[in-house]
Amino acid sequence: MGNALSSAEQAALKKSWAAIKPNAQKTGIETFVKLFKDNPKYKAKFWRIKDVSNDKLNSNKALHCHSLMFTRAVGAMAENIEDTQMIDEVCHRLAYRHRRLNINEKDLKVATDIFIDKMGSGVDTKVWKTAFDKMNPTVGKYMKELEKAGI
Repeated sequence: MGNALSSAEQAALKKSWAAIKPNAQKTGIETFVKLFKDNPKYKAKFWRIKDVSNDKLNSNKALHCHSLMFTRAVGAMAENIEDTQMIDEVCHRLAYRHRRLNINEKDLKVATDIFIDKMGSGVDTKVWKTAFDKMNPTVGKYMKELEKAGI
């Protein structure tokens, strides 16, 4: 992940994740419900969700599954933040999964900004913004590489 976080930022991210983790799935669901309600173009990219009415999103298992995958990727990033090779692998996998949906770095920022907003009080949102501001461009770079490779 370009320009890695400082040791202090890494420690803050890990500490913050420990506070978020117990409610991560709920926070993820809230993130994607808001994302899809406010941005129908994103909802349309997910074939198992695109036809679900907005009032049923909160209980939709496909949305819950995507939220689970999202929060596990975030958790993998937070729990392994000092392991640059692991972070790089997470970014590669995110690029591969999102490239086929025609989702780009700016789209990822929309989702991660909502996730940060949904974290609640008592969480160091500044360190999350810093982390995502470094991770999203890395994922974007890998998506461009996949595109060039015809993948």
